[in-house]
Amino acid sequence: MAIKRLFSNKSVKNMIDTVCVIADSLVHIPSAIEHYVALMPTCWQWLAVAFVIICLIELIIILHLYKAKTIGAKRSVDKLRTQMQNDEPIDFTNVINSAFLSAELYDKMKVKCHPDRFVYDPAKQEKADDLFQRITQNRANYKALLQLKREAEETLNIAF
Repeated sequence: MAIKRLFSNKSVKNMIDTVCVIADSLVHIPSAIEHYVALMPTCWQWLAVAFVIICLIELIIILHLYKAKTIGAKRSVDKLRTQMQNDEPIDFTNVINSAFLSAELYDKMKVKCHPDRFVYDPAKQEKADDLFQRITQNRANYKALLQLKREAEETLNIAF
């Protein structure tokens, strides 16, 4: 009799309903996991996104450098045009030296003549600041950089 009560129609029906609900839930679990895994980015996807971001940053830097280079070249061309209009003779030796040698000399001078190197001597720091500004203005003019180099050797006691 106890067994009959235990498995009465109502309790069996409830148990069967519960088992059916659990079975239905279990059937949907693999598809839910697949859906979640499909949405979850893998490490390869993250690497691809990082690669794209790095490429975009490099492209922006290259475009910025190209723009800066063309602006510098335009200034040089404008300077040559003004010299030609004023009937000043063009120093082609300086033009060639500026094209090939000015960058290396500028790099050396910007390190040696930087005002931060003369923090403990305010007089030299002021001279170095003025000289450094003129060096950056004439970074593409080899002849002017040579004159500034001589001036730096005399005023700041720098050996190149």
